[in-house]
Amino acid sequence: MRKIVCEACGSNKLTKENGFFKCMHCQTKYIAKEINEIAEVESNRPKAKNFSNYIDMSQNAWLEGDYQKAFNYSNKALEINPKAPDAWLAKMYSIEITNSNDIALDIIMCGENAIQFADNDEKEDIKDEVYGYFCIEALHLIRRATTQMSFVSFSEANHLSGELVSFAMTLKGAIPEDKIKNSSSIQEQIGSMVEECKNLFKATEKSIRSSGLTLAPVAFEGRRSIIDSFTNGLPEDKKQEVKSQWVKQGLCPSCSRKLSLIRRRCKICSS
Repeated sequence: MRKIVCEACGSNKLTKENGFFKCMHCQTKYIAKEINEIAEVESNRPKAKNFSNYIDMSQNAWLEGDYQKAFNYSNKALEINPKAPDAWLAKMYSIEITNSNDIALDIIMCGENAIQFADNDEKEDIKDEVYGYFCIEALHLIRRATTQMSFVSFSEANHLSGELVSFAMTLKGAIPEDKIKNSSSIQEQIGSMVEECKNLFKATEKSIRSSGLTLAPVAFEGRRSIIDSFTNGLPEDKKQEVKSQWVKQGLCPSCSRKLSLIRRRCKICSS
């Protein structure tokens, strides 16, 4: 049975009298509709408390590095309120990227749900948080790809790094172009992604040389596609700024191959 509590004094001793419900302690009267509303509020209080606890436990588990536990608690919160932005954000943060593009899509889904269910007055802040996290995870993935080149064979590293960069492109591609053009912070992080791609390309070439292999010309076309994917959506002046940094370091801004020292032009793509 739902607990009925007088809103005026907190007493739970109410009696029905002449069609009204009257508090025996302070004599406050309620109609039946008001009693039902009070009962509904009281019945929801334990759920609200549990929801808040699950969010807190998810965040604490995430801080401790226990992402599976954080993920489980966020799901419990969503069982109580599937339209709570905080719960979707907690789940987004707790998802660990593995070698599956479905995971990247899960992160995007959680972030988009958090935005969808946010109140209008907090929607822009949640967008900033979600798209900022997409950038952070994308950059993290490219760095992981670079690290792979130093610890496993070239063939295995090339496969794994290709997957990780693909996941990073998926995350970056989920950021709307208007958000990219209007956010200097996101533009800076995209610049960091492109810079990290350069480190990855260098590590790849080093790994190839140590394996006695030669990088095929088609690989440079693939690099160009990667750079185009990451710079897509940037204002033209930012794109040129990124390219100029590569040229200063003697690299083709389109495919990352070393430029001719005399003509400063790429032998592969003529950029």
